[in-house]
Amino acid sequence: MATIGIDLGTTYSCVACYRHNQPQVILNTHGEPVTPSVVAFTEQEYLTGNPAVSLLEYCPENTVYDIKRLIGRPSSDLATEKICEQFLFEISLSEPRPKVNVQYRNELCHFSPEEITSFILKDLTNSAETFLQEEVTGAVVTVPASFNHLQRRAIKSACQLAGLKQVRLLNEPTAAALRYGLDKRLNNGSIVLVYDLGGGTFDLCVMEFRDSVFEVKCSQGNPNLGGRDFDRRLMNHIKDKFENLYKCNLTGNRIALERLRKACESAKFRLSEAAFANVSIPHFIENISLKETIDRVTFERLNEDLFQRTFSLMEQMLQECGISDRKMIDEVIMIGGSTRIPRIRKLMKEFFHEKHLNCALNPNQAVAEGAAIYAAKQYGPTDSNEHSDWVLQEVSPLSIGLEDSEGKMVSMIEPRTPLPAKGTIYATTAADNQDTMLIKVYQGPHSIAAQNQLLDHVLFEGIVPEPVGRALVRIGFKLNVEGIVTLDIYNLINGTGVICQTKTIDCAPDHNERTLYQQVQTQQAQTQHIPLGRSGQKDEVARIRLSLLLNATSNNHTINKNPLMKKTYTEIKHWLEQNPSAGHLEIENQIKKLQNLTKTPTSIGRR
Repeated sequence: MATIGIDLGTTYSCVACYRHNQPQVILNTHGEPVTPSVVAFTEQEYLTGNPAVSLLEYCPENTVYDIKRLIGRPSSDLATEKICEQFLFEISLSEPRPKVNVQYRNELCHFSPEEITSFILKDLTNSAETFLQEEVTGAVVTVPASFNHLQRRAIKSACQLAGLKQVRLLNEPTAAALRYGLDKRLNNGSIVLVYDLGGGTFDLCVMEFRDSVFEVKCSQGNPNLGGRDFDRRLMNHIKDKFENLYKCNLTGNRIALERLRKACESAKFRLSEAAFANVSIPHFIENISLKETIDRVTFERLNEDLFQRTFSLMEQMLQECGISDRKMIDEVIMIGGSTRIPRIRKLMKEFFHEKHLNCALNPNQAVAEGAAIYAAKQYGPTDSNEHSDWVLQEVSPLSIGLEDSEGKMVSMIEPRTPLPAKGTIYATTAADNQDTMLIKVYQGPHSIAAQNQLLDHVLFEGIVPEPVGRALVRIGFKLNVEGIVTLDIYNLINGTGVICQTKTIDCAPDHNERTLYQQVQTQQAQTQHIPLGRSGQKDEVARIRLSLLLNATSNNHTINKNPLMKKTYTEIKHWLEQNPSAGHLEIENQIKKLQNLTKTPTSIGRR
């Protein structure tokens, strides 16, 4: 049984294995190290890679590309609609998750982004099995560091659909840093920055190597910024000029637009080597040919704000890492095909004060090679592995938390928290006799919960009806090394027992539709009873409940305006601080006194 590393890219993908103590890129059936991330559908079959690309110009409505930009995104996300406007194939947003609509075997078929991605993964796996002459059962698949839980979960679903039995996710810049660090044998204490600008995503990470530990200090990125956006700027520039010159409208002419997109991508490649590039398309529309000369200065001007956006993110990341002096960075590694753009390299040199930039790694293959090294570490290579005496420490890229009763984000796992990680929060009911609680889980950097990505909502049932603030629910978070979230929800019932519900958050926040992941692997929810008999645990529950009530009523206008009520509130607060060993009966008396002052809601989630 063999294991592989896969760099699943927006525009191109690459697969590698680990043999003879080194990573080796596996060529596809066309003898090339990278495979276009494209799937085309015909009357007889579906095609992937190079054969699919050949159909783009002739059948753009049936040829799917850049699907990585859609995977794991809900249809309701505003960014999803904007992304869909960039495609020439049809996408439906009427369901909770986007569906690609294509003609396949003379029928109109609707494929999810996970299914499209699984076709690409299956093609890469087949190439690996042909090369290795054995079945591939395990893989390390790389993802952008900025991918959220939903996107990561969707990638794992695609891997399962592709038949991969064992899958681990690894952040793309981390994979590149591993490839570089193990090859160059970094000095102890070295700090490395990875700048990864690919076809569809941009990623950054800072990693420190110390005592055989690769420790990611922080990561940053934009999953919607890459070479495709540079192509689009150039394409729109030429399109506008052509339409103005010939008084025509190219909107809706899919074949013409695809030919122009392909020509602009080729021009971008040439402008990395030359000062000028010709965009020439014979018989572009009817009998009119398109001829345009683009110089490098124009291309850079059209994209300068996008280039600068990457450096704003890098500056932000360094500040978050506490790196005030850029000279603290020992190595700067540039990967991703778009790092070949001369303007990007010039800006990087200026940013790091003419520091040497390491461009020695193949920008299109380094991530797959790093993934192969990690796969050998996780699953074991077919021969001895001299690259096994190291440890990788990843961090959480984004905050994960809940929405409180005021709509604010209550963070449980902060950015840059070492993985795996866990956290706990306690919530009380907001009304008398409340027997359910709606728990909304978010991921993102904003203080207002709704501005972040909704991962899931859980209606927790079975709460014993009691007066407001008495029932207590404990919500535990677990974030594994892949960035996948699990919830453990406990209903604390007056010391008589704990009901535990375990939920792995799925790849979409809609419960009205059976999700793709459930079709691949049925989600399991467990209910169990755990004894809670010790008086010390009862004391802890009562103390937490009183603390929550005090926090919830701290800004109550009625209390603050009434001197007697304010005095009582202050006495209760001081009593809690001065009596850390108080029993639950004593604390319950203080809770009753506080509840007599107000009925302020204290829930995290409300129905």
